[in-house]
Amino acid sequence: MHIKSIDGLHSQITVTTIDSKIVIGKEMIPKPPHFVRKDKTLAVEPSTIEEYEILLEIGKLVGEKGMPPLSLPEKK
Repeated sequence: MHIKSIDGLHSQITVTTIDSKIVIGKEMIPKPPHFVRKDKTLAVEPSTIEEYEILLEIGKLVGEKGMPPLSLPEKK
């Protein structure tokens, strides 16, 4: 996340996603003397949904009133 001051009352925030992954399950891996569960992940392209969710939370914290709500596609 990068925060840039525009003037005394305004800031610009840029959210950059790095190494985006989703958890698709668990896997057992040996770790002597036992086995441990580890997240099984899949690399994915980042979407603007996650970035905007972060910006909405920041907007709530600073009292920003003009942010449009998050609009998600319908689940199939």
